[in-house]
Amino acid sequence: MKTSKTLTTTLLLCCLGAMSHQALASRVDAPVSPKKAKPITLSSTKSFSDVEYIMGNYNHTQKLRISQAGSYELILKDKSNPRPLKKFGATFSFSKGGKVARLAHSGSVIFDLQPGLYDLSYFAKTYNPRKPGKFSISLKSYVNDIPPAVVPVPATAWLFGSGLLGLVGVVRRKAA
Repeated sequence: MKTSKTLTTTLLLCCLGAMSHQALASRVDAPVSPKKAKPITLSSTKSFSDVEYIMGNYNHTQKLRISQAGSYELILKDKSNPRPLKKFGATFSFSKGGKVARLAHSGSVIFDLQPGLYDLSYFAKTYNPRKPGKFSISLKSYVNDIPPAVVPVPATAWLFGSGLLGLVGVVRRKAA
């Protein structure tokens, strides 16, 4: 009697386990509809930046919506140590075609944009496909916030001014 209870319990648990396994499998195997990525909106206060850790070849395209006309700066930096990436770069273009800016190495480029939809495509490749690399990319509103240089008054102007005051004082003394 004891073995039949054990056998019945084992069979029951096996059946329950098989049913739950089928339920999980049907959930896992269910097709997932890919979500269409919404473009990131940029303005004078909102920017885009990304840091990528890669191995081998890497390509990515990001849709960006520019909401305000103005100057923008695209910055690309190789952050791989000790060996830099074999090649990397970025292209900023209109969504309907036509390049606006392109970088093929570390650096930055400044360009003017009108409101609209754009594509930012960037790629990288490491020297060794089994060793990681790292780079950063950012696009931000460019504001030339360098204040104009203060031009000092030359010493000769001060000397000339004090000489004129001295002459005025001599003329007044003689007139008095």
